[in-house]
Amino acid sequence: MASIKQRNNGKWQARIRRPGYPEDSRTFVTEKDAKAWARAREAEMDRGIYLPRSASEKTTINDLLDRWKEVELPSKRAKSHFASCINSLRESRAVGRGTRALATISSADASALSSELLAAGLSPSTVRKVLFFAATLVDYGIQNHGIVLQGNPFRLVKRPKEPKNRSRRLVGDEEKRMFDAAAMTKQHVQLTALLRVGIETGARLGELLALEWNELDLKKRVMTLRGREVDGERQLKNGDDHRLTPLSPGRRRRVQVTTQTHCRWKSF
Repeated sequence: MASIKQRNNGKWQARIRRPGYPEDSRTFVTEKDAKAWARAREAEMDRGIYLPRSASEKTTINDLLDRWKEVELPSKRAKSHFASCINSLRESRAVGRGTRALATISSADASALSSELLAAGLSPSTVRKVLFFAATLVDYGIQNHGIVLQGNPFRLVKRPKEPKNRSRRLVGDEEKRMFDAAAMTKQHVQLTALLRVGIETGARLGELLALEWNELDLKKRVMTLRGREVDGERQLKNGDDHRLTPLSPGRRRRVQVTTQTHCRWKSF
């Protein structure tokens, strides 16, 4: 049987102690609400469907974001990508700008978040990333902070479809205009070098920024891409430890001139 007591501040606290279950309690403004909550919880125990919701009801999305940023974010790559996802959750009206408790978030709220972001002009691909991050965040809370939910609402929602992939190459005078624009920037030497090697090899920006001199073999005409350091080891975006990029004779000469003259992009 639950105990219902009035506290010194005038509010009513319901407390449930039953063998085989963790102690559960909650405070309400009225005695009626406290009794209704206790009856509902005890009914769940009787039916064997009780879930301890204390952490879920007290932890907001912002609380969980703060914990994740402190513990998990330092080891992640592409921190700017996570920053945009975090800001989307903190600013979304659909989830109360992050102030909603996790226990109150439903799949309908997750769907409203998706619609809100699309209406704000975000691409379907970006919205999918935000929803995936939100789902991963809730999983983190479940695994590490005692969050108990009947289901992850951000995994239950249907995500917007991405447009079909397309190949995009520079055409006409686009390459010239790109390099002309780069030449007008403050760090034009580094930017021009990055653009040139990127065009010649198809390497990602992060891979080029992490490139070391001993990974460029102009005699064998091959470049070894190892990516940035993650958890003490360098790895590529897909998790591989390296990728070999062949250099044709013409490409080798252009990369050689570029790297020998301008390979100072570590400060970029």
